[in-house]
Amino acid sequence: MGPSASGECSRGPGAPPTIRPVIRRLPALLLAALASAACGRSAAPPRSVPDGGVLDEALRQRYLRALEEVASGDPVGAAKALGPLLRARPLHVPSHLLHQDLARGEKGLGHLDGEYVSLARELPRSADADVLLVRARAASPEERIAGYQGAAVKDPAAPWPRIALAIARTELARELLRRASAKERDGFAEEAKRLRAEARASADRARTEAERAVALAPALSPAHGALGHALAAAVELAPPEGDKERREVRGRALDVLGKALSLDPGDPALLLDRALVLRDAGDMEGAARDLETAAAAAPRDPRILAARARNLSDLRRLQEATDAWREAVDAAPGDPDLRVDLGTALAASDRWPQALAEFRLADRLYATAKGERWKARRGLVTALVQMGFDEQDPARLAEAREHLRAYREEGGPDAGWAAKEAEFLGEGPAGPPE
Repeated sequence: MGPSASGECSRGPGAPPTIRPVIRRLPALLLAALASAACGRSAAPPRSVPDGGVLDEALRQRYLRALEEVASGDPVGAAKALGPLLRARPLHVPSHLLHQDLARGEKGLGHLDGEYVSLARELPRSADADVLLVRARAASPEERIAGYQGAAVKDPAAPWPRIALAIARTELARELLRRASAKERDGFAEEAKRLRAEARASADRARTEAERAVALAPALSPAHGALGHALAAAVELAPPEGDKERREVRGRALDVLGKALSLDPGDPALLLDRALVLRDAGDMEGAARDLETAAAAAPRDPRILAARARNLSDLRRLQEATDAWREAVDAAPGDPDLRVDLGTALAASDRWPQALAEFRLADRLYATAKGERWKARRGLVTALVQMGFDEQDPARLAEAREHLRAYREEGGPDAGWAAKEAEFLGEGPAGPPE
């Protein structure tokens, strides 16, 4: 199992459908015919043990048992299975990574600092111990990168510092890309261009570090996985005019991820990365197969469940998509973005009261957490307008007007959509908020 900081899916659900009451929807039976029959969840392939050469057979079986306990939703059983693995010398890094992931809470891994300070003191020459200490301290991306670089200098022949560096640089690239997208939405084109350039540079350096890791440990699946992860980010960062570059990077990413999966066929992080690259290539069915397998291997991972649900939505498998969004919400009930996604799926299936309930809950969650609250406002306006006209309910239309005003005041990015809604609600043309 590679470092868990594998690619997060980019989130940006489309606007909930704005359907006027004068437009008749497809009958439910026709919608059911358009949606494919629900398919059973694929069985997860058997897992291998990365860096398994440092373990005897009994410890190898314990690591595989820990993975099974994680997949079945038993973190306590997984932690129990990992106990002897954490005492193995030399260090079995994948076991420690899994231990850290199991211990991760809302505030990160700071509570493990003392445990890994002790480990680093016990093994002062071990670059792997330094990597685990840096990861446990859960610092900023820049501080993690500096720490991993120090470990790489300590032992240039160790692959894990290079793997950790590649993962950290890839995540920094994705974060810079998110910031660039926000700047573009707000109209700061030059700032967005600068951030995109920084993101590409970070992804390029991630690729270099991962290539070094592969050269050092060609039989280690996380090394190939780190390279595939960096290449998957490079696909996202390719400029719109760079179709040839995008195809070349995409092809290499698929080759590298295929190699990683040949070494560890059931790694859900690798399957997620390959699914995202397949989606970029337009192979939605191929992505669906990988995401089903990934969800079988990691049934409580909200990133994988959200990617699976989004792919099903794009395939117009409406009922399956709605069920998949519910699974993602169940895995992360406090995530307002997932609530918006579920509300959008319910609206697409004409289940407006349920959609409205999800948008209301998302709005309450955004009010106390970081995030783009305008997404919930947009959903609320859409659902309230639809239900207000369907039910001839002026109170719902009045509430829709309130949320539309809040959408504008909070910097909702779609001025065209807001103007049309305002006109439809008799609000007149939209002007800039004061």
